[in-house]
Amino acid sequence: MLDTLAMAGQLTGEYKKVFETADMYSMGNGSSTKGRDERLMDLYDILMEAQKEGKSVEKIVGDDMEKFCKEFFAEEKNYFGEILIKGYNIARVVFGFSILEFFLAEEGDIWNMQANIFPFILGLMIGCIVTVFYKFVLQPIIFKNRKINPTIHSWIIIGVFIAAFIGSICLGVFWADAELYVNNIAVLLISGGYILLYLLVRSVWRIRTYGRAFGIHKEEKQLEKEFNEEIDRKETLQINAQVLAKEFAKKNAKNRRKGKSEYTQQEFAEMIRKQQSRSKKGNIVLMMAIVVVPCIFEMVINDIVEGLIYGAITAVIEFFIWRFFSRFAEEAANAQLYILEECEKQGMNVIEYKKSIEK
Repeated sequence: MLDTLAMAGQLTGEYKKVFETADMYSMGNGSSTKGRDERLMDLYDILMEAQKEGKSVEKIVGDDMEKFCKEFFAEEKNYFGEILIKGYNIARVVFGFSILEFFLAEEGDIWNMQANIFPFILGLMIGCIVTVFYKFVLQPIIFKNRKINPTIHSWIIIGVFIAAFIGSICLGVFWADAELYVNNIAVLLISGGYILLYLLVRSVWRIRTYGRAFGIHKEEKQLEKEFNEEIDRKETLQINAQVLAKEFAKKNAKNRRKGKSEYTQQEFAEMIRKQQSRSKKGNIVLMMAIVVVPCIFEMVINDIVEGLIYGAITAVIEFFIWRFFSRFAEEAANAQLYILEECEKQGMNVIEYKKSIEK
């Protein structure tokens, strides 16, 4: 799936607003995920080119954004296909529960066992209500309100799902005695039959379209992954270029106030490298303290064996937590080192570099 948030970060002003609006619109227009990503990729390329050339967004989208989005995503609409996919996902869940019921059944009751499918029907009904509400009520309001951005849009969607979840619980309590029993074997055969039929039809379609049934999206997913990584890399460079430029300007302003000479780019780069080296050592010491101190404490109040066991468990847990957060720090540090190296190669300071990548 495309990292549309990072893609929007590469655009500015009205170009960014157009892309964000199209992104929000595409979430509920009936397109498949693949089709939606392809159209957003096309729009991103168009807007990036227009931004470089200084071309007005009105020449691309016209004066009616809603009309543009409807026409732009019209070819990717496939409500029937989406219904089949959602039916396949539901069938897999039902099939899984039916299999579980089948194995839990007592001997002699396998063929007569009944399954209550009312919870599935209730869930499907709530899902349909939420989908219709979003498509025909919420989306038009969101689309026409220019103050709503992707963050607010995401929170609204989360709110709708929370409301649907609470509503399902309330309905479940209200209809606690509601039951709709069907022979479990029938449920098993119907859901399993649908799964097999869906996979068969999909395989035939893929063979006719792509020449093979499996692995057809592997290359596309790899290209998408590489694209997302490149976008994330650009965003990381932009953010850290701003951080370094701000720090460079702040340090030199402080030196001017004190009557000292300003930092050269080389002196500033050396200072940043030393700071990163100290930070890495500090992180290692902190990690060791987090693991070792509780371990020693446990050995003192209990015994050595329990302390070592506790320490090993703590070390594993803390390592993964530390690794999760340190990964972001490493990405930022690597980006800053790359920027400093580029400044040295191009003979510019970080402020000039920041301006060069913003063009």
